[in-house]
Amino acid sequence: MVTHGNPFTFVDGLGNIGLGIISFIIFFIIEMVLSLIFLRAKAIKLRDSKHTYQWLTYLGVIILLWLPYIVLAFPGVIGWDGADQLNGIFRSNMPAQNIHFYGTVFNYAHQQFYLTNHHPLLTSLFLGGLYWLGYVGLKSAYFGVAIITLVQALLLGTALAYLVSTISTLGKRSGWFVISFFGLFPIFPILVVNVNKTAIFLITLVFFFGALIRLMLKQSKFSDQLILLVSGVCLVLVRNDSFLLLFTAIFVFLIFRLPLKQLLATFATALFVFAIWSKVLLPALHVEPTESVEALALPSQQIVYTLKHKPEAFSAQSKHKLAKLADLKLMTMSYTNGAYDPIKHTYYYYPDGFFVAGKSYTQRMAMIKAAPINAHKAWFWSIWLEGLKNAPSMYINAFIRNYYHYQYFGDRRINFDLGFAGAGFVPYEDSKLFADFNNLPTEGQKRLATFMLNLQNFVPTNILLTTGFWGLTTVLLTFISFALKNKFALAFSIMALSTIAVGFLSPVDGYLRYVLPVMLTIPMTIMLLSGTNTLKVNDGGN
Repeated sequence: MVTHGNPFTFVDGLGNIGLGIISFIIFFIIEMVLSLIFLRAKAIKLRDSKHTYQWLTYLGVIILLWLPYIVLAFPGVIGWDGADQLNGIFRSNMPAQNIHFYGTVFNYAHQQFYLTNHHPLLTSLFLGGLYWLGYVGLKSAYFGVAIITLVQALLLGTALAYLVSTISTLGKRSGWFVISFFGLFPIFPILVVNVNKTAIFLITLVFFFGALIRLMLKQSKFSDQLILLVSGVCLVLVRNDSFLLLFTAIFVFLIFRLPLKQLLATFATALFVFAIWSKVLLPALHVEPTESVEALALPSQQIVYTLKHKPEAFSAQSKHKLAKLADLKLMTMSYTNGAYDPIKHTYYYYPDGFFVAGKSYTQRMAMIKAAPINAHKAWFWSIWLEGLKNAPSMYINAFIRNYYHYQYFGDRRINFDLGFAGAGFVPYEDSKLFADFNNLPTEGQKRLATFMLNLQNFVPTNILLTTGFWGLTTVLLTFISFALKNKFALAFSIMALSTIAVGFLSPVDGYLRYVLPVMLTIPMTIMLLSGTNTLKVNDGGN
């Protein structure tokens, strides 16, 4: 049966509810405290100003513009990742299915979901805690999903109100320009109504960007510095490749002589907390690490592309070794430009029967350590180097084919894995945890899905829904910022480029959610460019 009562009893044999509850409240309370700090600070700071409740106006406008989406999509949508996260938190039984990936088959009885950091634990705890309120407290998965949707809307709306109130210091029109974009562009309400880690990441990132702009413009108060610190720490916990963004922020603050002390304190604290989180807390909670093959996207695509088009680049011995690491036939058959998931699923990572219930954390970790791709990682890199030496043009070709969509939208390719109607569960995820939740689209969700389909078929909005548009626009704004010698806009453009670089380091699939940070930075950069005179005054004329 599905675990009932408390979803946080996932420490094998210990039932350590305390650790789980503490972990959950870290993110939930932090974000609520951030909201309260902001509201209180604005009330004190602007008590005698006509803009005292400007933040409330922005929040109200955002929620009002999102309301039709929330109502029609209610209670919300559970997709693949969200189902996986909730099943892991609740340690649900996994339905036996005749499917195969990561080197194992799932057609076993008594299989169980284990908690993994494949989806950052903090986001899983956040979703699991909210779902628990409805699923256990109100005895309904329906209410669990609804609570997640409503809380995500409130938190993201509050974060965006904070960000826009910052932008509005450059001029009243600036604030309304940005708030209109966040309220009207459908990607943001899609995130709100989906049970998925992405909304949580965006909430944290918006708070971070808002505090960072205030620091850049020398408008940062104690509450803003606290928001910068806490959101910076949360950022690396909800997506650890966010360290690249922190590194870049420090770099641009250094070269442009912007206030650096608070940012360095944020980075040092984030590094310390991340080390404790990953090295102490995750093992204590018996959380399995992210699959190591996640970090092999680019070299894997290069190897497989070369195998398909110039197999003689690899020796017979190398092919024999690679066949021990992955299902070689399935790997070459699964290759698609710009899609790594089909390739990574062919690696022999989990042995058959891995998910059968009853295994201790120590047993599971030993099995993962013995996985061929982990035990023989040197084989992989020697094979990759051999291909690079014998067929460098193949590697360059593979790189371009797999990453061009981050800078090119001429093919109008849309790759978005979230929607208003949901794509349904992968069969092995459809556990009893969702037994009373009808995952078939409601009439309202069908209408929204049709609306999104029309937007995809309409050329102007189609372009806005491509990854390449946002990537290319960021590059253009970087050049414009440099030409206009606006260091504030240039600083943000460079940070935006660093978020795009994450796509070059891990996923190859070009999902639109990987450029969500850029959807935040582009309107901010435009406003920073348009507020040149204001910036010169605030910056002492430099």
